[in-house]
This record gives sequence, C-alpha cells and structure tokens, in this order.
Amino acid sequence: MKQEIKRVAALKRKNVDCNIMRFYEAFREQMHCYLVFEELEKTLYQLQMEHKFGKRAIRDIRTITFQILAALVKLKDMGKVHTDLKGKNIMVVNQQRQPLRVKVIDFGAW
Repeated sequence: MKQEIKRVAALKRKNVDCNIMRFYEAFREQMHCYLVFEELEKTLYQLQMEHKFGKRAIRDIRTITFQILAALVKLKDMGKVHTDLKGKNIMVVNQQRQPLRVKVIDFGAW
C-alpha cells in the first residue's frame, strides 16, 4: 500500500491530468489507510459489456486511443511504465459526454 501511495503522490506532484486518474489525498484512520481519488463512472470494459462488445464508431476508437496514448506518454516522460493496462484499468469519466473522455487507473505496479 505504501508503494501505491508513493506512486499516485508522484503523479499529484507533477500535477498530472493527462488522462490519468486524479489523486486527492491519502489518510489513516485507526488501522485503515484510505486513498481519495476523483469520481469516475465505469470501466471501459463495463461500457463495452453494456454494448455487448459491438462495433464502435471509428471516431470514438480514435478518441479513446489518443487519450490512452496521451496518458502513456505522460508516464513515459516521468520515467514510468504502466504494467497492467487493460479495459478494466481505463475509466470512463462521463459516458453522456461526447466525445468520450477516459482516464487510466491502477498504478499498483510500474
């Protein structure tokens, strides 16, 4: 847990919002440690499941791909690599908004 806190705190220090989940704070209460992040709607995987893994418009695919790549470039600039990138680690910010906005999450390992 300490390592993950260090990782997300490093992102916060860099003021990263480049399609990477925003970290607000970490705190302890009694024997528990809590991490506070921005509220995100659902995973890209869940969104695809809801659409029965059907086809998406090419413009949506481009938009999502560009945002994921922007996040990976920012991590690379920091000397980091996301080692568990998958649909369950990409969150949709607001599915009603078009074009879709996504953010990369889960920095438990890099």
